[in-house]
Amino acid sequence: MKLDVDPAVEAAVAALRVVFVRELPPKLDEVGAAIALARGGDPAALRGAYQLAHRLFGSTGAYGLADVAEPLGTIEKLLYDATEQRAAPDEQLWRAIDASLAAANEAAARRRSPLGE
Repeated sequence: MKLDVDPAVEAAVAALRVVFVRELPPKLDEVGAAIALARGGDPAALRGAYQLAHRLFGSTGAYGLADVAEPLGTIEKLLYDATEQRAAPDEQLWRAIDASLAAANEAAARRRSPLGE
């Protein structure tokens, strides 16, 4: 069942999505920098990286960018488990996070390419 949505609202959301996609690279870089800082073992840095990943995961999902949101959701879960000490941060965890961040960046790049940038 498809909801009837005002075409003006659909157009406004589409315009916001274009802007959001353009702004994804620095947001993903910020998540990457927070992850790099968290590798130092500081619990506050680990929580900070989790919070950034959580927010960006939610935003990408809200804009319907499932291909970007999915790897961010993986990062969020891994960092959450680490902050809750369900999984001690080890090299395997960081490799999984790195692979997911690379996948999010690749998906964001694919999203940007039709924009002609």
